[in-house]
Amino acid sequence: MQSRISYDNKALDTFQEYWDELSDACRKNSVGADGAGLVPMRRDFNPMKLHTYLPNIYITELLSDDHLLVRLSGTALDENAGYVLRGTNFLDICQPAERPLHVKTFKTMTSHPCGVEMTRRVVLTDGRIHQFRSISLPLADKQGMPRFIVGITNVAANIAYEAKVDRSDKLRTNVLDFTFIDIGAGKPPMPEGH
Repeated sequence: MQSRISYDNKALDTFQEYWDELSDACRKNSVGADGAGLVPMRRDFNPMKLHTYLPNIYITELLSDDHLLVRLSGTALDENAGYVLRGTNFLDICQPAERPLHVKTFKTMTSHPCGVEMTRRVVLTDGRIHQFRSISLPLADKQGMPRFIVGITNVAANIAYEAKVDRSDKLRTNVLDFTFIDIGAGKPPMPEGH
């Protein structure tokens, strides 16, 4: 079993336990390149094993420093966004000042295999404001290289409804807190300024 943060939230626990099972099986089979045996293959991640939580699950792929492609987005995430996230660039919903943090975080998760627990303030398209909590963990491609990020997001708190918030066709997020999760390769240093 991997070293991990203890959560009260059953969805986050169940998600991480399933990922840990895949990682343990990967380790036993010595599959993978960098971080061999730590990062399960994307092909082995079956979202239906978490069918109860599927509406809150996502998979992203870092294509470049300015494109974090959403490969899978659960219906609850799409509903909160007000549009289908699959096929979009995740960085488009991030505040411009936070985009470098997200790129650095996702690059770190794939180059120094680790997970991330993050809490974000999210302003939805209708002006509702929520606090979202998520866990993100790496998945490897066919060659065993960590390239994808799978995660689960839950609404941790309904903070407010602000009628004066500028409406937008896209939701907006701000990172409140995050920490790396050691999956067996140690915790990398936090990005500067965080």
